Amino acid sequence: MVFYDKLKSKMSENPFSKEVIKVMNENGGSILIGFTKIILDDDVLKIQHSGRYDHNIDNVNWNLSDVNLPFIENLRDTFPVLLEQGHPDFFYVLQIQV
Repeated sequence: MVFYDKLKSKMSENPFSKEVIKVMNENGGSILIGFTKIILDDDVLKIQHSGRYDHNIDNVNWNLSDVNLPFIENLRDTFPVLLEQGHPDFFYVLQIQV
């Protein structure tokens, strides 16, 4: 069993996965709100924020909250992080496995 298969096998153990998947499916798997784009691709939630000079993680959190998704900190603590890079004042990306 490869690493990805191990992660995928634990999906059903996380009760928050269903909540995130439900919100994303209600919106067709893709949401664009403000400077934040949220995409559910199979079992990977991709959050991209193309911000401005004065943006910080709170700007991303407000956009996530507007569509009933948890804040970045909660997502990081709840799901395996596959990729996180950048900063919200330019370009920020977070990919987690739900």
